[in-house]
Amino acid sequence: MKNDFRRVLIPTLLLGTLSACSGGGGSSGAGPVQTAFALSQISAPPNAVWQINREIEFHFTLPIDFATVSSNTINIVSDTGVPATGSFEFKQIDTDGDGIAETTDDTTIVFQPNCPTKADLSDAGLSPGGTIYTIKVVGLNEGTGNTIRSTQGHALAQTQKRNFSTPNSNAPSTIFLDEVPGPPIPVVRAKGDTTRLDGVSYIEIGGDPSPDSRIYFEFDQATQTYSYRPGATAPSEVPLNLYANEETKTAVYVEFNQPVSPSSTNISEKRIRLEFLDSSGTWVPIDTQVELLTNCTDTGATVRLEPIGLLPAASQFRVDVRQGFQDIVGESNLIAATDFAVVPTQSINFSTLAEPTVGADEFFEDFDFGGTSPGSFQDTDALFDTPPAVWKDGELTSGFNFDGTGGPGGDFDWVVKAGQIFVFDTVSTSIVGGPGGIATTTELAKGGVVHVRDLIVEAGGVLRVQGTNTMLINATGTVRIDGKIDVSGFTAKDVATLNTGAQPETGAAGAAAGGRGGDASEVRNNSTPRGGTGFGPYLESGTGGQGGESGYAPDKKGKDARRPGGGGGGRFAADFNLSVGGLFAQQGFPGHPDSTGAETGMKPAMGGLPGPGPFQDNDPGNDFFGIKPIVQPDGMGGYQITGLVRGELTSIWAGYGGGGGGDALPSKTFPTPKWNQGSDEKGGGGGGAGGGLRIRALGPIVFGPNGVILAEGGHGGTGENTSFLDHVGGTGGSGSGGHVILESATLVDFTDGDPLAANKLHVSTKGAKFYKGSNNPRGSSIPKDISYGGGGGPGVIQIHVPSINPPSDDPATSNIIIPTAQVGEPDPLLPFTKPSAIQMIPTFGARSKVRSKWISIGGADLDPGGGTDLVEFLFEGTDTSPGDDSGKILTSGGGPMELAPLMGPSPLPSSTATLLSDGNSILFSGSSLDPFTMSTSPVSKDIYLRSPVLLRHFLLRVSEVGNPANLRQFDVSDASYDEATQTLTVHVAPLSISMADYVAGLSAAEFVLVPRFFRTVTGGVIDSLPTNSFVRISFEGTGDDGFGNPDEANLLVPLTGDISEFNALAPGALRFFRFQVEFDLDEAGLGVPPNPNLIQLQYLRIPFRF
Repeated sequence: MKNDFRRVLIPTLLLGTLSACSGGGGSSGAGPVQTAFALSQISAPPNAVWQINREIEFHFTLPIDFATVSSNTINIVSDTGVPATGSFEFKQIDTDGDGIAETTDDTTIVFQPNCPTKADLSDAGLSPGGTIYTIKVVGLNEGTGNTIRSTQGHALAQTQKRNFSTPNSNAPSTIFLDEVPGPPIPVVRAKGDTTRLDGVSYIEIGGDPSPDSRIYFEFDQATQTYSYRPGATAPSEVPLNLYANEETKTAVYVEFNQPVSPSSTNISEKRIRLEFLDSSGTWVPIDTQVELLTNCTDTGATVRLEPIGLLPAASQFRVDVRQGFQDIVGESNLIAATDFAVVPTQSINFSTLAEPTVGADEFFEDFDFGGTSPGSFQDTDALFDTPPAVWKDGELTSGFNFDGTGGPGGDFDWVVKAGQIFVFDTVSTSIVGGPGGIATTTELAKGGVVHVRDLIVEAGGVLRVQGTNTMLINATGTVRIDGKIDVSGFTAKDVATLNTGAQPETGAAGAAAGGRGGDASEVRNNSTPRGGTGFGPYLESGTGGQGGESGYAPDKKGKDARRPGGGGGGRFAADFNLSVGGLFAQQGFPGHPDSTGAETGMKPAMGGLPGPGPFQDNDPGNDFFGIKPIVQPDGMGGYQITGLVRGELTSIWAGYGGGGGGDALPSKTFPTPKWNQGSDEKGGGGGGAGGGLRIRALGPIVFGPNGVILAEGGHGGTGENTSFLDHVGGTGGSGSGGHVILESATLVDFTDGDPLAANKLHVSTKGAKFYKGSNNPRGSSIPKDISYGGGGGPGVIQIHVPSINPPSDDPATSNIIIPTAQVGEPDPLLPFTKPSAIQMIPTFGARSKVRSKWISIGGADLDPGGGTDLVEFLFEGTDTSPGDDSGKILTSGGGPMELAPLMGPSPLPSSTATLLSDGNSILFSGSSLDPFTMSTSPVSKDIYLRSPVLLRHFLLRVSEVGNPANLRQFDVSDASYDEATQTLTVHVAPLSISMADYVAGLSAAEFVLVPRFFRTVTGGVIDSLPTNSFVRISFEGTGDDGFGNPDEANLLVPLTGDISEFNALAPGALRFFRFQVEFDLDEAGLGVPPNPNLIQLQYLRIPFRF
């Protein structure tokens, strides 16, 4: 171990800049510079290959003022401008060879690159893979006074620069320097050495970083044995890591003598873990969270081990560094290290209570951390038939998730009138509207987002969308479409000029973030080998259809012989129907059989491939955004969800542009000799893609007989002519269709209320077809099946409604309404949507759900005397009866029903309830504690004496005797039980008046202590729950799958509102439990207003006795 004398961390970004330099340039010789103060040597030679964890030393001729050392005065930056990260320090000197630095060399600065702790090496200070770095030590000749200075104030005169590179490899043995031979070894203190506080292995108790609270591991050289030594304030035994009591939290910090491999297979409980000793003398694994905290430290590395769940009482507890644990270059230990860190766990002994060895704990969730943040217990992979509730910032909130405002005054109706063509640009557009569509107000819609009450597109009216963002319409009322909403991509212009080879042909624009078509003839001063690739959404380059290959043939063979490949079609969704143009993505057609490809040299020139599209897992069953239900008949005339599928897209998307057509070259070779602007016939640009449109409405979305939404692809342009409209250049590929999402909290109606309505297409995201031979309306001279651009593929249509029932003609049974004649068809939406729409789970609405991760009970069920005990769970305040109401919070008077008091009503003060001098505490004794020991249903209330922190957030109400309306309600903030005196002290959070002062002002006072297992807030009102809403809290329990993981395939207790079902299991069976919360803001189905009062849970607690 080295002493940490002087060290400064390099920030993530360097403050200075680094000018370009050649390898080894500048005055970078190894010899001393002839000045009084100079940089005499850099340990990394010019152009060296340097391991990414290897120190770099800078030797100076005089002692250094360390305050002048920074990333501004010593720059280390990659050739792409990415700074190296790490720390500077003086070189440390170990004079006696004991591994501990006694002094420093203040003429030498050492740069230690950050050593990776992440498996992907993304936090490494130097990047592997042959990355070139430049070292620049700044001198006065740079024109700056910010240089390294000596302790006497001398500034470095001359800048020195040199290059080095990291190993061009990913092999640990190549990219890392192995400074310590052999496998990693845990570091412990020598027995009796109480001066060494860091750089050794220890147990941290209660999250307290103080050395006095640690339990250190020691080694006796004389007896060759290990032992442990508690610090001055540390317990002599390891606490049980209770969920409810932070003071019992336990973590082991294992220090190793060298850096260790950060790979996920190494930093894993398969390689290093915690274990306990069972009653048979067998060491049993404990679920362990393993984290590599630091690497390449002065000692080597620090690995943190945290038990998941409770530790077994009255047992032994140890660290097992298993066979195969590796150092940073891959050297591993051949024998497990198991004896260096062994310590007993605390016993449970409540001598004054029945069953003295029984303990109590609870899982308390305050919803501070949700999502993927550290410490979060939210299961972010959970899928539901509702939107998710919001778990963050100390609250679990119902996930209504609708942002609509109703427009400027809440009553903004937008009407696109018959005969009107309204062009909406998704960058910024002003809209005029008002109540009933009367033009009284202007809304400036930015970023494509429009807020309205009602949207009406009248018959003959057109809403034409363009721009670089998708369009989002939030309607608090109804959306009615009798005319057209068009977010289709645009068609590329045909090449209509001659002799303009220096001017590329531009691909057509997409609409509403749809991809632009690829350009053609992009090279301005020579022949172009291939048309440009189309673009993806938001100008994502290189993901649209591939450009067609240019073709060449001798001019004497005629114009047809050189016809090139057409551009490939854009691809968004998977091919829907290979026999219908626009419903599959198509390769561009090849050139004439006599044409030679400019890139491949093969005949004929090849058409461009269709684009790859956004979906990567080759499963068309999840090509969408959001959650799709798998629905089957339930055997009772209804339908049930048998599965849920999460889509690959993370947001609304848009289509992909077609590729540009290839050029035609009248030449024997490529490029055309003596090229000029008129020598080659240019290809046409690719077609633009359909855009993204999302309509979210609280009311219905209704299509009139001729109402339609189009998000189709645009056609590619035809190529340059030689005579009339012969289009010798290749045709551009067509764009794909876009993305249309219709979401209604009520219904989507394709009948306009008429069950006998005809089947008509109302929503289309088809790609544009390719042009066919003699039927080509823009030129009849293109030979059949030669040089055509490929057709664009289909887009995606989604319909999100509350009901999972399939489309029907009856609004009482379905939220997607279709004509009667189409009900029951295998694909009931196909006549109305092309491709067929996907019925999805809503992303907003009255209902929402959330679920916790699995919670381990750890060793709670292990009996110190052998065998397993039953862990008993308690939860109150919800309906536990089977049926539709199971798990719902019981209500009374507009809020959760108050539970029966645990204590009281009883006088305050009294001989058994004493107010303490702090004014906000009560000392309970004698008969006042009888309620804790005399009740055993459903679980003994003595859990609150065994673990008094379980009383936190209980309600302590003090009122005037005979005048119960005169009251104060206090929140219990803490509690403690003294078994020696058999007294319970309860502390409350202070109000504007202390509890003692309030009691003193009453003629006579009494109190009750009321349990709380959760707390609701609605619209800012605490302990409220509206009558037309509910909150359901449910639980699941399961065992171990044989590998230490929750057995999700074989639940012991499926979702239930009665947690006492856990208590009916055999002892030892339950290993994990979790909870689920469901909110419904509109239980009666009366409709939800645009800005409803959301329901929140402030906390949820699940006590258990073990």
